[in-house]
Amino acid sequence: MTKAHLYYICFRMFRTRIESAQFKCSKLKEHLRTLCAIYGLNHLKSDCFDLYQSGYFKGQEGKLVFEALKMLIGVIRPQFIPLIEAFEISDSIVPSAIGNKYGDIYETQFEWAKNSPLNKLSKPPGFEHQQYIMKTRL
Repeated sequence: MTKAHLYYICFRMFRTRIESAQFKCSKLKEHLRTLCAIYGLNHLKSDCFDLYQSGYFKGQEGKLVFEALKMLIGVIRPQFIPLIEAFEISDSIVPSAIGNKYGDIYETQFEWAKNSPLNKLSKPPGFEHQQYIMKTRL
């Protein structure tokens, strides 16, 4: 119950802060509300056994929580990269070609693949076994 209470307190604080804050971008408040709902629904989904055991959930409520979570993730998906970039997290902390500060996704992925240690080997480990399997008729 302590864990559930802490999740509830975090959820309430998150929601209260969103509602009381003034944002330069009008859409940001809507996106943060969606993220807050995803946070709350995700914890409901992962800890719903206690809700069924206590009688708070009776039938298909767990399925409804899961469906609402899927719907909200679909709503927020197009905003993932702009939301991550809004926090100005350093590229050294989150090493990803997507959403880096230069915006050169394909060039960065190509450079990483070109400089990969796997490309330094003449044949990847286990290649001879794969080649044998591919040549034999089963």
